[in-house]
Amino acid sequence: MLERYGGVLLLAVMFVIFAMTLHGQFLTYKNLVGVIGNQAIAGLMALALLLPLAAGVFDISIGGAMTLAVILVTWLFQTTAGSMPIPVRIRGLGKSAGMKKSGAGRAPERP
Repeated sequence: MLERYGGVLLLAVMFVIFAMTLHGQFLTYKNLVGVIGNQAIAGLMALALLLPLAAGVFDISIGGAMTLAVILVTWLFQTTAGSMPIPVRIRGLGKSAGMKKSGAGRAPERP
């Protein structure tokens, strides 16, 4: 049981230790919102990985997709400064990256 739930148990122990030692600093609204905001992208990527794993397919390309997403978002924020809706650009770039990875548009190989 410890092998399966060890990570959750460690997280709970760390939460209790920080809450007890950092009175008035750790369990504040501002800190909790900051922690959730910092982990939003990783959480979304973990949810995206959940579907292939539930289907029995181990998709190791999630690391590459996450790296590409971080680089694209950083570049878009620096170049556009909010002038064009970021989600529209990300969706287009994500589609093209997915099509390239899947090989869509390539001629079929001859046997």
